[in-house]
Amino acid sequence: MKLTTKTSEYHRLEFMLSSKPQTRFQPLQWLKQFGDVLIAILATNEDPIVRQICTRSGETYWKIYDPMSHRVIYCSSENEVRGWFDRRYYSR
Repeated sequence: MKLTTKTSEYHRLEFMLSSKPQTRFQPLQWLKQFGDVLIAILATNEDPIVRQICTRSGETYWKIYDPMSHRVIYCSSENEVRGWFDRRYYSR
């Protein structure tokens, strides 16, 4: 079976294929991207992030994100937060 295509459609498709931009290796762009990734890896902070949150009803609690374990911990008092830090750093 022979496929027939209009000549104008054929030329349009050929133009689309030939007008595709040529990509070249760009060493400076590659070096910048490599540096960005390297900085992100080396600058990773493993310290927990603690936020004090106040609800609409006026209750206060603390949210701790631990990047080492990828866990979120909720505490209802500052003493609980201190206890969590003590267990995390001094129980090893």
